Formats: sequence, C-alpha cells, structure tokens
Amino acid sequence: MRKILLTTLILLIASCCFAADKLDVCSCKPRSEKTTDYRFAMKHIPLPDMQPQTVTVQDMLGWDQSANPPNDAPRTGRELQLVTIPRAYVQFAWAYRGDCDIHIEISATPDKDAPRAIVETPVDPEYCSARKTLQSALRDHGVELSVLQQEVENPFPVTVRGLPYQDAKHKRGSVHVATVWEIHPAILEPLNDTSRLSGSDRRLVAVLQSSCNAKKKSN
Repeated sequence: MRKILLTTLILLIASCCFAADKLDVCSCKPRSEKTTDYRFAMKHIPLPDMQPQTVTVQDMLGWDQSANPPNDAPRTGRELQLVTIPRAYVQFAWAYRGDCDIHIEISATPDKDAPRAIVETPVDPEYCSARKTLQSALRDHGVELSVLQQEVENPFPVTVRGLPYQDAKHKRGSVHVATVWEIHPAILEPLNDTSRLSGSDRRLVAVLQSSCNAKKKSN
C-alpha cells in the first residue's frame, strides 16, 4: 500500500510539472462580462494582506442568505475578512465563458451527494499562477478544465483561501449547491496526503514538489 501511495504521488507531481496546457487559463477573454454586472467591482480585487480566519464548508452553508445585496453593494461584514478552509473536496469544475472565472464546487466530505458551496478564481492577472495550479490539479484527477460543467468523479482535497462573497440568488452549478455564499476571489491549493509515508519518502515528495514549483516559476 505504501509503495502504491508513493508511486501515485510521484506520478501526480510529474503530471503537474510536465502536462501540456489545453485551455489558456491566463489569457481567457470574457465573452459577456460588463462592469455593470452584479457587484462586478467586489469580485475583481486582490486578496488582502491580513491574518485569515479559519472556516469550514459547513460554516458557509449556515451563513444567512435571506436577502440579495443591491447590485452595486460594497463589501461589508464577513466579506471583508480573509478566510481559509483547511480542507475541502473539489466536486465540480468549469471555466464560465461569460467572465472566464474558474468555478469550483466544494464540499466538506468527498461524498458525491454532500451539500456544496462555490468558490471562484478570477481571470485577473494576480491569479494566473493559482489558475494554472488548479488546472493541473484537475487534470491530475481526470478533468480537463473547459467551459463545460464537469463532475469530478474522484473528489480530491484542497485548501481554500479567499474572501467570502454573497452572490444573488439564481441558478448556479449543480443541484448540490446549497448556498449563495461563495469564496470569491479564491485561491485553491491541492493537498497531497503524505501522512502514511515514511520520513524518507515524505522528504522525497517534498524535493519533487520543490523542483516542480521551481520549474513553474521559470516558465
């Protein structure tokens, strides 16, 4: 089992380093987004430099969603607080043609029927690296990111860091989405579960990941 786990992790890291991009996630051109769209300016901002508050997907599902904010409503309350979700599972993914944001549905568990929330990574330049990382992680798990809405057959764990955002009530994603609250903008980082590896194997994985990250920066 240990040998299989180690081999799988090494293959995932190698795929992350060398897989060829198909969708150009950093040069996507929005087809229909306008500055007058619902709360446009509130979504296209950099993440603040502040101490994040830890939350869970379950917390998000419990946030009040009784009223839509006005079309031009500024960020208020929890929308101003950087948050981090230490572990969530990627269930569903697509790049929306209208604004080029990468939409991801996450859940607290890998159960395919678990209630979900949406997190989005904008096409803004400061999120280019995060978008590439997410694209590679999806590809590693059998999903080639595109404008098509796709279920992730084997949900995988990630950390999420970003700003809560209350969207308007409308049709969104899959039937499992259970809240209008999103993390948007958001940065997702895949988690590699090395807890069952030996110390030497964990060091090997760390070296490979470091090499992969250095290669990404040089490209």
